[in-house]
Amino acid sequence: MNQIFGHIEKEMSVKFPANLSEFAQSAIINAHTAYERHLALMREFNRRLLENASVNAEAAFGVAHKLAKAQNVNEAAKIHGEFLQAQAQRMLEQTGEVVSLTIEAGAKAIETWSSLFTAGRSISR
Repeated sequence: MNQIFGHIEKEMSVKFPANLSEFAQSAIINAHTAYERHLALMREFNRRLLENASVNAEAAFGVAHKLAKAQNVNEAAKIHGEFLQAQAQRMLEQTGEVVSLTIEAGAKAIETWSSLFTAGRSISR
């Protein structure tokens, strides 16, 4: 039994190449940095989505109150039409913001992973 463990112990005492540890440490740091960047972007994205949802809900409640106070069908139609126009504009702006955030997140992800790939190549040389 000791012979088996002795053999395994000899096999396990083989040392890693010197630059492997440096490469592993760098890769871990880079991956953690990438994670933190992506997490920050997702938090901003989610914050904006929640903010937009809140603005839209408040606008819907506001128009509901106005509609409840309408005196006739014409007034209700006018209130509803104004709401639809304002909401369409608001949705257009919100969609633009979400698209911009998505493009920014994609560009930063590409930049981050590109720098990780470049860093990995430079260490292994």
